[in-house]
Amino acid sequence: MMVFDAMDLNRLDQLIRQLERPALRSRHFRVWTVRHRAFQTPGRFRVTAHLPKLRNLFAPTGDAVSTIRQANFKPLVLLIVFLLLNGCEGVATTAKNSPSGNVAVKFPNGSVQFEMPEHYSQSAEPDDTIAITPGDETGIVLRFNLHNLPEAVAEEFLQSQATDKGLQMARIGGKAAFSETGTRSEAGRQYDMNFWQVGFEDALVVISAEVDREHQGNRAVNECLDVVPKIIESLQKY
Repeated sequence: MMVFDAMDLNRLDQLIRQLERPALRSRHFRVWTVRHRAFQTPGRFRVTAHLPKLRNLFAPTGDAVSTIRQANFKPLVLLIVFLLLNGCEGVATTAKNSPSGNVAVKFPNGSVQFEMPEHYSQSAEPDDTIAITPGDETGIVLRFNLHNLPEAVAEEFLQSQATDKGLQMARIGGKAAFSETGTRSEAGRQYDMNFWQVGFEDALVVISAEVDREHQGNRAVNECLDVVPKIIESLQKY
């Protein structure tokens, strides 16, 4: 079961374009390259989205140069002097220390991290995927993908998807989220799948839980699924 489809990503593209200021549309354009392909294992799907990059297409014209020359830079000079005298503080935040019993896991493709129980093992998979599990024989694996959006529109995108799919969007730890379920089979084995999409600011995180049906209902599986909301709560930028 795919979490994203082409229609979803087209909606995201349209949403970003609608949010852009008209003045910017004449000077910049967004390039969206979305590559849909099956993951390494048949039946396990992942969408890799090379999300937008702005490309500057203009050089100052005579009118633009004239406008610059006529501009009043006094307020800007006063602001610079104020910052030099009083200091300035960046908007980046510092990640919180991990609670006792947890360790921080950082995405390889962005400044976002989450907390996982310290006894879980972590591994890297293709497409900047993070996989964690409470144990190789527990029958459950959680996978995480981060998609960096060009603007703080993750919640709007999730709301659009949830509405179109008839799903209820919830808030977990102050973040927008909704979930879906599915199944897959491989080499004669059946797997139950749970998916979560989580959005905050300009970060869209896709989480999947792959459960071997033979282990369904086991204590380790249930405890791992119970950890997912806590992981979502711990998602933060740094």
